[in-house]
Amino acid sequence: ASSLVGSEMCIRDRFEATDARGAFPCFDEPQFKIEWQVTMSVPVGDVALTNTPPEETTAKGGFETTRFMRTKPMPSYLIALAVGPFDFVPVEDTSTPCRIVTPKDKAWMAKDAAENTPPILAALEDYFGRPYPYRKLDLIAVPEFNPGAMENVGLITYRETILLLDPETATVAQKRTLSAVNAHEIAHQWYGNLVTMEWWDDLWLNESFASWMGDKITQQVFPEFGMDITTVRGNEGAKNSDTSAAVHAIRAPVMSNAVFESMDATITYSKGQAVLEMFENFVGEELFREGVRNYINQNEWGSAVAADLLENLSESSGVDFHTAMGTFLDQPGVPDVSVTPLGDGKVELAQSRFQFLDQDLQQEMPWQVPVVLKYSDGSQVREHRVMLTEPSEVIELPGGADPEWIHPNSNETGYYRWDVGPEKLLEMVAVAQETFTPRERVAMVEQVSAQMRAGRITGGDYLEATTVLLNDEHPEVVNTALGNLGEVRMAFVTAELMPAFRAWVRQSVGPLVERYGLTPQEGEDESVSLVRPSLIAWMGNWGADPEVRAFASEVTEAYLADRQSVDGSIAGPCLRIAAIEGDWRLYNTFKKEYEAASVPAERQRFLSALGRFQDWSMQEAALDFTLSGELRPQ
Repeated sequence: ASSLVGSEMCIRDRFEATDARGAFPCFDEPQFKIEWQVTMSVPVGDVALTNTPPEETTAKGGFETTRFMRTKPMPSYLIALAVGPFDFVPVEDTSTPCRIVTPKDKAWMAKDAAENTPPILAALEDYFGRPYPYRKLDLIAVPEFNPGAMENVGLITYRETILLLDPETATVAQKRTLSAVNAHEIAHQWYGNLVTMEWWDDLWLNESFASWMGDKITQQVFPEFGMDITTVRGNEGAKNSDTSAAVHAIRAPVMSNAVFESMDATITYSKGQAVLEMFENFVGEELFREGVRNYINQNEWGSAVAADLLENLSESSGVDFHTAMGTFLDQPGVPDVSVTPLGDGKVELAQSRFQFLDQDLQQEMPWQVPVVLKYSDGSQVREHRVMLTEPSEVIELPGGADPEWIHPNSNETGYYRWDVGPEKLLEMVAVAQETFTPRERVAMVEQVSAQMRAGRITGGDYLEATTVLLNDEHPEVVNTALGNLGEVRMAFVTAELMPAFRAWVRQSVGPLVERYGLTPQEGEDESVSLVRPSLIAWMGNWGADPEVRAFASEVTEAYLADRQSVDGSIAGPCLRIAAIEGDWRLYNTFKKEYEAASVPAERQRFLSALGRFQDWSMQEAALDFTLSGELRPQ
C-alpha cells in the first residue's frame, strides 16, 4: 500500500533495474514474477493509476483509497504508480480497454496517439497470433520524462514530447517518432512483460526484440514514414559503437547496477535489432515468426533465457541458431567481410574483425555470417546466400559467369561491414543511384566513412564520394551524407579553415536547398519534410548563408506572433539559427516563451534555441538558467 500526496501530477515508475526496492520491500530481480495487488490513498480530486483497473474505492478524511485488481505474474521493475489531476482520452477499436492519459488540460494533444495506437496493437496481435495479454492499456504522458518511455504492464509512460502532439503543427518527424516508440513499448507487453528475461545479461531479449518489432510494425502500418530506411541508419550507428575497444557483447555479464547503467544502449538495442533482422532475412519471415510464437507460448507468464529462444528458432528454421546467432551475441565487434572475384564465377569471401586505422582489436571466434550477395551477371541482377563460417571460403556463383559488379550485403540486411577494395567501392558510389536501393545507398554513405577511418581510402576520396552521395535523389541518403560533413567539420575544420569550410558548405548544400526549397510544399513526400530541417541548419549555421539567416529571422518573428503560421518542421532550426546573431531582446523573448509554453514541442524548441546564442554574456545567462533551479534536472 502506498500513500501519495500532492496537487501536482506524481509518477513513480522506471524501477528498472533495482529501484523498486526503494519504494516497497520486494525481491527486486526480474526472474521473480508474482501477482501484485496495489492499494493507494490519494487526496480527493486526484486520480490514482497503476498496472490494473480499480477494484474498490472508499473515501475517508479527504482521501480516497483504491484497491486495484490483482495483477498477472510480473517482476517488480514493471510496476508503475501515477497520481494526479489527469484527463483521459478513450482509444477506440482495441481488443482491450485503452486510454491516453494526459496532465490536466492537455487532452487536446492526444489525438495522434489515440489514432496511432489501434492499428499498431492490432498488427502486434496478428504477429504473435494471440491477443494483448493484460486487462487494460493506459498510455500516460509525463512532463520531460528523462528515459523517453517505459513499458510498465498496462501503464506505459512516455515523455510528453513523444506522446502529445499539437494536431495543427505536428511534424512528420514527430509522428514517426510517436509511431516507432509506441510500437516499441506495446511490443514489450509480449517481449519482456509476458515473457521476462531471468537476468539482466539477457536484456537484449527485451530491448533488441522490441526495437526490431517496433520498427517492423511501424513500417507495416505506416509505410509513408520510411522506417525501413531509418532502421539502416540506426544499424550503422551500432556498427560505429561496436568498433570501440571498450565495447561489450550483446549478452554480457551484469554483476551490479553500475554495470547495468553503463551498458551501451546502441549495442543492446540497435545491434541486437540488426542481428535479428539479419537472421530473419536469412531464414525467412514465416519460419522466424513461427519460432518467436513458440517461444512466447512456451514461456508465457514466466521467465526465459536466450537458449530458450534460440532453441525455438532452430526448431522452426532448421538453422543452428545456438551456434550461428551465438557468435554475434557473445562477442563484441563487427564482422568485416571482404569479397574478391577469382574468375570463372568463383569468389573468395573472408572475414575478420572490422577496426579503424591503428586499432588492434581481437576476435574471439569466427562469426557465422549470413551473407547475401547481390550481383549482376550481365543480363540480370541475382542474389546468392551463403553462411560464412570459416575465416575464408571460396564459393561459386550460380551460372558460373564473372559478375559485372557485386554488392556484398544485399539491401543491407546483414550486420557486417564489407570490403571490395577502394577502386571498386568508388565505382559503386559513382553508379549508386542507378544501381542500388535507397537502403543500400544510405549504408554506402556510412561505408565510405568507415573505409576512410580504416585507412582504406584517402580523405580526398572520402570527400569526393560524400559529394556524389550528397546529390542523391533520395532525401534520406542526403540526410545521411550531411552526417559525413559533420565528421569533416569536427575532425578537420580549425578556426582558420572555417571561412573556407563555410564556402564549401554553401557550394555543396546550396543546390539541395534550391532543389527542395526552404518551405514545405503541399503534397510533398514525407522524406523531403524530414531532410529540410537539416539543410536549413547546415546552410544557416555552418554555411552562414545570409539568405538562409534572413529567412530564419523572418520565420522566427512569424512564429513568435502566431505558432500556426509556421510549419513545425522548420520552426526549430529557424529559432536556433536566429539565435546565432540574436540580441538580448531575442534571448529574453525565447526565455519568456519557453516558460509560458504549454505544448511540449514548443518548450523543447525554445529551450534548445537558448543554447545557440553566440554572445558570451548570453551564454553565461543560459548556463545560469540551467543551474538556477527553474529547470527540471532532467
